[in-house]
Amino acid sequence: MKSNNEKSGSVYFGIVSRRRRPDKPKTHLKKWQHLTGITGRVSSEWVAGFGSEYPNVVYFELFRRGGKVYVGKYNDKEIDFIVQKSNNEREYYQVAFTVNDEKTFKREISAFKRINDNYPKYLLTLDYDNANIDGIQKLNVIDWLLQ
Repeated sequence: MKSNNEKSGSVYFGIVSRRRRPDKPKTHLKKWQHLTGITGRVSSEWVAGFGSEYPNVVYFELFRRGGKVYVGKYNDKEIDFIVQKSNNEREYYQVAFTVNDEKTFKREISAFKRINDNYPKYLLTLDYDNANIDGIQKLNVIDWLLQ
């Protein structure tokens, strides 16, 4: 039986692709909630609560921009989003609230280090310092949303 959210079309499902071995893919679904009330928050709780809603915002923007959106997993490392474009090109996205802490930064980019193709890789954060780090574009998510 579908929930009210599923009936109203405000719940979306993305495919999680796990590859321990390239010749044996395994997939399952991950649920994304369409959050219509995110713009109504105006308190100090907004920033604290935004961390859990932030990947949803990115997912729906990627969904809106076109292509198929996947969540990738290779052994113990997860790529937050992989976008498969209609011309078979890909884009990879990691989403983090901030990567000012060195440990968090290393964790977020470690998933990219295992990808051996030349497709674009993006690290989206609320940090204000945009940079190119070993071919990974670190971008402020607000700037990215406004592109």
